[in-house]
Amino acid sequence: MNILLVEDNIAQGTTIVTICRAKGFAVEWAKTGAFAEELVLSGSFGCILLDYVLPDCSGEDILRSIRKRSDPTPIVMVSGQAGIMECIRLLDAGADDFITKPYRRCHVV
Repeated sequence: MNILLVEDNIAQGTTIVTICRAKGFAVEWAKTGAFAEELVLSGSFGCILLDYVLPDCSGEDILRSIRKRSDPTPIVMVSGQAGIMECIRLLDAGADDFITKPYRRCHVV
């Protein structure tokens, strides 16, 4: 599966890319909303991990743009700043799931 990661934090992005690639996923990493939009238009992704706060736009803007084109790609919104109301709004706008930062590792036995 090809994953699009949209994350401006270098440390977090590097960790996510490293883990995903170690698990066998192909990952494209966009550090800005503008680059993410270019990648979405030019590629096919099995999933998009989309940060809510980006340096040049809101992850919500990207989410709405993708859904406006009727793109069914699963989108998981990620944020350390969004509260419950933002989470509900993003799910209503078309996000498939929402993960809060800091991430917690789940270990399945």
